[in-house]
Amino acid sequence: MVDSISGSGSVPGIKRLADDATIKSTRSAAAATGNAGAAADIKTTATEMPQEFAKSPPIELETVTRIQKEIAEGNYPIDIDAITESLFESYLELQS
Repeated sequence: MVDSISGSGSVPGIKRLADDATIKSTRSAAAATGNAGAAADIKTTATEMPQEFAKSPPIELETVTRIQKEIAEGNYPIDIDAITESLFESYLELQS
């Protein structure tokens, strides 16, 4: 069975460097301080992210390999309608 696709940005197999709560609190703190602390947060994130990527790729290679194998064997159900709908929703979000 395939999980439904949504515009939530949550993609199985991809590691997030920060959770939603951390992102929201950083944005709230930046807004409360008139963005004075935002520059420091961006600099910290900009230096930490390359270090995180150097440790390991932002994806789980085992998951990708398993899915590729299942697709090649014809055992992975692909819902073209759900993929098309999700891509179109993402396109509309980019246009707005």
